[in-house]
Amino acid sequence: MKIYNSLTNKIEIIDKKETYNFYVCGPTVYDFLHIGNMRPFITADVLIKYLKFKNKNIKYIINITDIDDKIIDKAISEKNTEKKISEKYTINFLEDFKSLNLSEPNSFLKISDFIDEQIKFISKILENDKGYVKNGDVFFDIYKSKKQYGILANKKIEDLIPNKRLSENDNKNNPLDFALWKKTDKGINFKAPWSEGRPGWHTECATLNYLFFQKEKVDFHFGGIDLKFPHHENERIQYLAVENCELSKFWIHNGHLNFGEHKMSKSLNNTILIRDFIEKYDSNTLKIIFYKMNHTSPIDLTTLLIEQSAAEVQKIQNIYNKISYYKITNKITNSKKKYSYLNDVLKNLENNLNLPNCLTVLQEIIKEINKSLSDSSLSYELLEQFQIINQKLLGFNFKYTVYSLADEELILEYEKCKKNKNYQQSDLLREQLKLKNII
Repeated sequence: MKIYNSLTNKIEIIDKKETYNFYVCGPTVYDFLHIGNMRPFITADVLIKYLKFKNKNIKYIINITDIDDKIIDKAISEKNTEKKISEKYTINFLEDFKSLNLSEPNSFLKISDFIDEQIKFISKILENDKGYVKNGDVFFDIYKSKKQYGILANKKIEDLIPNKRLSENDNKNNPLDFALWKKTDKGINFKAPWSEGRPGWHTECATLNYLFFQKEKVDFHFGGIDLKFPHHENERIQYLAVENCELSKFWIHNGHLNFGEHKMSKSLNNTILIRDFIEKYDSNTLKIIFYKMNHTSPIDLTTLLIEQSAAEVQKIQNIYNKISYYKITNKITNSKKKYSYLNDVLKNLENNLNLPNCLTVLQEIIKEINKSLSDSSLSYELLEQFQIINQKLLGFNFKYTVYSLADEELILEYEKCKKNKNYQQSDLLREQLKLKNII
């Protein structure tokens, strides 16, 4: 299998191994999440499902940032505590995650549970002379890692130096240095050797990767393209300062979800919340939208695109409904015919997660199923491939219709009347089936 690696800017072949380690940057829990926030999780889930189908083991971690200035500001605005704010939106995130039918990670890790570990990690950076303490703040010294900094983001330090005074934090030696520990009395803070305060945002993920993947290293680190710089670059450089090796073999960044000609963002007030989208449509529709483009490409979300995707979802659900009806009135058979749909989807996934082509294959198998339904030749082999593609690989949650015994008897009576050309009775039965939304 091969996939695009943001670190090398190349499509590269994945190493063959039995266990793969995944890390996805999770949310800062100060508000409801919008649909664009979920693209990294959905992209990671496709790769995880593929590897599981290949009988590989997965170690998968998602962090939850429950200490942050945004949480403090939210608590102040709502006259609440930071703990209650973070707990509320953590629960909301977990509900949203579950609603999308995604593979559960091994752990959701709250940053507040790993303060001591972050302090130790920062201490290692200082021991390796890659950072400095100034008036209780701790900073990473970019210039002591000049040769390695900017490789992920494809940026040079000299191009990043701002043409302004050190206004952000006068304690910094250089404008590009970033905080590892922030001295503060605002909000919840913690005791550290340098001051009372809290860890910097970039240090959180670097610490968790160090703790949980130190021996094996991360195979795939996921996140939105907006995190590539500075967050992922700063996360990466800290790990290098401690371990002297790359944090992850593959960095996988997905493109923005644009809405109304701009990136979907809370700050621009142009978001569609996950829960609102799921209530109006469903998780299948959101996945269809994301699958229409390669994961690295931006998506321009429009009402037309949403409605078209919802129509495609209904088309697939209709097939499930037809199959459910068919199972009552016909026998599913074994077939000698060899179908290539599953292999075609696997090949497309192996080619840089080519999900648009996977959707094309899905449409092809739907046509074949419709043909089989029409000539009463539906086979177990075709159904199995259809189900594996939908459920095990693409992560959809379509369901077959479950009929009551009375409904099954009604269907059989209707089909019997049609076969015997008892049209008057069959018309009456048909109306009953229509009222029950069976046909």
